[in-house]
Amino acid sequence: MIVPSVTLMSGVQMPLLGLVTSALRAGYRAFDTGAVYGYEAYLGQVLKELLPKYGLSCEDVFIISKLAPLDHGTRAKEACLRKYRTQSWATLEEFYASGQFRAIGVSNYNAKHIRELLMSCRVPPVVLQIECQPKLIQRELRDLCTETGIHFQAYSSLGKGALLREPEVMDIVRSCGRTPAQVLLRWAVHLALKNKQT
Repeated sequence: MIVPSVTLMSGVQMPLLGLVTSALRAGYRAFDTGAVYGYEAYLGQVLKELLPKYGLSCEDVFIISKLAPLDHGTRAKEACLRKYRTQSWATLEEFYASGQFRAIGVSNYNAKHIRELLMSCRVPPVVLQIECQPKLIQRELRDLCTETGIHFQAYSSLGKGALLREPEVMDIVRSCGRTPAQVLLRWAVHLALKNKQT
């Protein structure tokens, strides 16, 4: 399976499709995790075991992580060192500058938050990760990301499962012979590629 990727402002290649569980054999190279999900350590163990098995190294995968709400502010640096994630933007910039992070971005920011960050940061975010699906298309944020060079990354593209039974999705499923999940994920990839080309 060939997974399309994008080049972020930092020059790093990031796969467009990512999973929260390991699917290396199927060709996935992006893995989305976060402190509140509770499986960062497990993912690390799995990757440590499977990367050599498939002839891969750490540079071949893209791990997306987020700080827990309790790790914000003054606890950010401690959280980064303890669990490989960061909270405050200044701390993210430190880790990026030191080469410990290949790219830095934000999650669940609205347009106002992004504009404020862009006015005060030394290193701009290269990714905004936010819920986006056919019933929540996030047009303002997508346009802002296109204008500023930030890669717009959707999560919950299946609408937390609710969209899998939507009549419009089922019509497309019947016409193209794919599963509802395949249709919705293709929609998200198409949106990401379209935003990158404009």
